[in-house]
Amino acid sequence: MYPGFAKKRIELALKGRGKSSTIQVLWMENSGAADAVTGALVGGMETPMSGTLTGLVHQVGSETKLRQFAELQTGDLMLDVDPAAEVAVFDGQVLVSGTVGLDALKDKGVRFLVDDQVFTQSEIGEGLAQAWNVIFADQRLIRTILLRKAL
Repeated sequence: MYPGFAKKRIELALKGRGKSSTIQVLWMENSGAADAVTGALVGGMETPMSGTLTGLVHQVGSETKLRQFAELQTGDLMLDVDPAAEVAVFDGQVLVSGTVGLDALKDKGVRFLVDDQVFTQSEIGEGLAQAWNVIFADQRLIRTILLRKAL
């Protein structure tokens, strides 16, 4: 397949013009500081935030070649997103502050809402990353995120 064509198809899908999904992303913004001993919030408040992330969702089934990777469990989701993984930030139905990178939300209790189920991000091993990620001419075309159902 022509690499430029493949890249363009992925870009269109991730921009919502293909068979992509809009994933709701939830996290907490804290104002104030955390107590060094207890971790409790001091002199501030927690504000629930949400946004959307567009990507291609693949569910890990019980009978799949992906099950050879130890980090995968039945019911996990592989979420392919744009390499920048930008989340459009919303307050209710209104876009409030543009976008924020998914990496910036790492320590904010980020959760993903997919088909009314809550997922958390899980680590991807090197073997799975090499088998799954799409890289052409040393350029990553997609970023893969492993999601596991929250307990």
